[in-house]
Amino acid sequence: MQSTDFLKGWREIAQYIGMDVSDTLRMANLDGLPYFRLGDTVYCHKPQLDAWAKSVSNGTGRFMKVRERLVKVNHEESNGQKLNSPRKDQQC
Repeated sequence: MQSTDFLKGWREIAQYIGMDVSDTLRMANLDGLPYFRLGDTVYCHKPQLDAWAKSVSNGTGRFMKVRERLVKVNHEESNGQKLNSPRKDQQC
């Protein structure tokens, strides 16, 4: 696994799925958003997060932004474009 497969902190996780931090925290508490802690820092494995987002994104309600982000990511990857990744120095 590469270090680029991981998001560090709630801000990076929220930016990756295209939502704000408070909604991301809510989804972690209520909807099973996958994350883990090492000490005081929260991490998320991108492939796990993508799989989770696909499972909860039904195209309606609050998960529409997650679905839109995944469609954009999948489209950019299939076209060989470089993705906009979160800044490495951001932390919550």
